[in-house]
Amino acid sequence: MEGKIISVGPWGLEEGIPFCQMYDGILRKIVLIYDGGFKALTAKYSTSNTHECCGSNELSRKLQKMLVESPNSSNIIKNADFREGMNFWRRSCTCCQAEVVSSGDDNYAIVSSRRAFWHSIEQDITEQVYVGSIYEVSAEVSVKGGGGKIFPMGAALKIENLDASFYFVLIGRVEATDLQWARVEGVFSLNTVAKSVRLYFNGLTEGVDLLIRHVSISPVFKNFVIKLEHPEEYLTGISGYSRKLQQGMSEVISSLTFKSNLRTYGPYGTEQGKFFSFNSVDSVVIGFHGTSDNYLKSIGLYLKPLQSTKPLLSADHSMLVSSSSGDSYDKKELMLSLDPGPWGGKIGNPFDDGFNEKITQILLTKTGDVLSSITTEYERNGELIWSFRRGSLGTNQISNLIKLNAPDEYLVRISGYWRCFRDGDNDNVAIITSLTFFTNKKEYGPVGEEGGAFFSSPAVAGRIRGFFGRSGKYLNAIGVHMQYLPTFSEEVL
Repeated sequence: MEGKIISVGPWGLEEGIPFCQMYDGILRKIVLIYDGGFKALTAKYSTSNTHECCGSNELSRKLQKMLVESPNSSNIIKNADFREGMNFWRRSCTCCQAEVVSSGDDNYAIVSSRRAFWHSIEQDITEQVYVGSIYEVSAEVSVKGGGGKIFPMGAALKIENLDASFYFVLIGRVEATDLQWARVEGVFSLNTVAKSVRLYFNGLTEGVDLLIRHVSISPVFKNFVIKLEHPEEYLTGISGYSRKLQQGMSEVISSLTFKSNLRTYGPYGTEQGKFFSFNSVDSVVIGFHGTSDNYLKSIGLYLKPLQSTKPLLSADHSMLVSSSSGDSYDKKELMLSLDPGPWGGKIGNPFDDGFNEKITQILLTKTGDVLSSITTEYERNGELIWSFRRGSLGTNQISNLIKLNAPDEYLVRISGYWRCFRDGDNDNVAIITSLTFFTNKKEYGPVGEEGGAFFSSPAVAGRIRGFFGRSGKYLNAIGVHMQYLPTFSEEVL
């Protein structure tokens, strides 16, 4: 059993080319290239010896190719220099006129007969842009017939939502004259999936024509580098999100957070979409597997049990480790950390506060007979950070604040009750009604109404490092991330 390699996941959409990274050495560095989704993921180990697995690491090859070719060099604008006339371009209004003029080796578009500031040319870039990506925009603009006066000109986006509503985003503005070319520049990023996205130019009318050339929109690739402090630090888990970046496009991994035995790295990317999470205290991540095409579509982990630490369990607790994907693994086989829970129901959005250094404060709100929310203050990398509110404030809510005397006082166990209520058309909504918190010093609570199904995290030697569960209008389920005290005695399982 010692040294047995374990595969968990993958999480996300299992389509595309399978890849795998699994090495004999110690994982020391992770490099990510992000563009709304992850264009590349590669890992550096203390040795180059590898285990051959099915498929190939397509993302690693892309990473090397992109680093050589410079990731910011691609222009998504078609016919950007107007060498093909007005091909791929169109007038933003049929009342104006647009044509291409050649001047030596250069070409530019000229827009005349304009009646409004937005009368110009535009290009549909819907299929070239993705949610969460950052894009740099530049173009050279001028006017004709301005008599040397200064005219403000700009570049903007016209975005149509899926419900057919529109909104406009100003990218950049510049003062242009008929004496020289001026460069308009800016950046933009889409927050939600759009039905259509169009780039267009605008400027004051006043009898002047607009001149446009050298149009460019280039994605800005973010490079993230994670360096583990070998030999004290090792990777223990990941969490993240998967979502669609474009209408009609399948889901990709849009955010990743890496957890080590010492700290949390990330989140990297946009935390929207379907959530997943996995963390271990007694095992070390030795590699990754999953699928990819142009983006990372799914990701899983290879783990190897640590040989020096074993969890201390009460003799009457036989438990399973659960991941957010619903998979369960036998504790005796995997020797992974126990994350007790969640207790409650399956309604609500999943949340996970991760594995933190300390819990310093807990804010609970109660609405009627149920707990409507929990918000926790954690210490991460020496900083105090409040989590997002898990649930809602509700109406006529009562707040209860629990302050721990950290670092001397820490949370070791929770207990509580949950039961089902009617909420609208659904008469079977599980909601947490009461919570009690136990530290190494004292007991807090109960907060809420005790009644229904009782639950309790196991009484083991260790401390709680974070909460996970489900929430929406109320706190629907809760579980705890446990860190167990190490022992060098015989294995108790």
